Amino acid sequence: MDKTLWVILTCLQLKLLLAQDDEGYSRTFLTAEENANQTTCRSQALYKVLPEGYDKEMPPLVKGKALSVYVFFWIISVTEINEMTQDFTVDMYFRMHWTDFRITYPACEESSFVILDREQIDQIWVPDIYFIQSKRSNRHEVVRRNAGLKLTRNNEVQFSERLTITKFCAFDFRFFPLDRQACSLAVESYDFSGSEIHVSFKEPGIYLDNSKFKIPQYHLSMVNPHDCSYQYLHEGMYRVNQSCIRADFVFDRQFSYYFIQMYLPSVVPLEDL
Repeated sequence: MDKTLWVILTCLQLKLLLAQDDEGYSRTFLTAEENANQTTCRSQALYKVLPEGYDKEMPPLVKGKALSVYVFFWIISVTEINEMTQDFTVDMYFRMHWTDFRITYPACEESSFVILDREQIDQIWVPDIYFIQSKRSNRHEVVRRNAGLKLTRNNEVQFSERLTITKFCAFDFRFFPLDRQACSLAVESYDFSGSEIHVSFKEPGIYLDNSKFKIPQYHLSMVNPHDCSYQYLHEGMYRVNQSCIRADFVFDRQFSYYFIQMYLPSVVPLEDL
């Protein structure tokens, strides 16, 4: 082999080794264009996939077809039910899936999905989903923002974030203390109608294990997914379809708690002091 060629090949191999860690991953991020090219793509623990000129304000809409946004609620706990302020608080993992045709899956990646660089959470277009009638919505940022992005081979973006939502609930006390309360948690797109963005639950839609948490006075009997899509009159001119989904939380009051904590102290006579 020619000595000059041998030196060049040796330098290239050394450069490649220095660019990889002990697991064989690249030490530096490649651009989206480099990742999309089979020749330049290298295996990485995290990927950048947003091409140059990507506009995060522009949704990946196709003319004449609504973009499907799939939502999943992973309920961690119901932390509070406040009858005085008529609201309840839910701690949850909120997940959304949608397809963005502007993104290209890394050419050298063999797995079914890749984890995206965290910086891209604020650089990628994310559906403008909001919680209807919510009083407070909090993100969790200890130690870092509790959110992540994945990309599948068919260009499906998977977004996940931990949220705490305090939502209005119209309590009905007609059958107190044997009452059952139903509180809903509904979401829809803020800017787009149902003809542009269609929101639906991704199977199974809702997950919770209520054996892992307790609610004073109440028992969470069930959480049911529903479609709450509706029509409204836009500026009094024409009807618009709005895509909406909701989770109905059904709470049954624990009569034993009420009997021991409220009723008995009110009827048992106090001893003379």
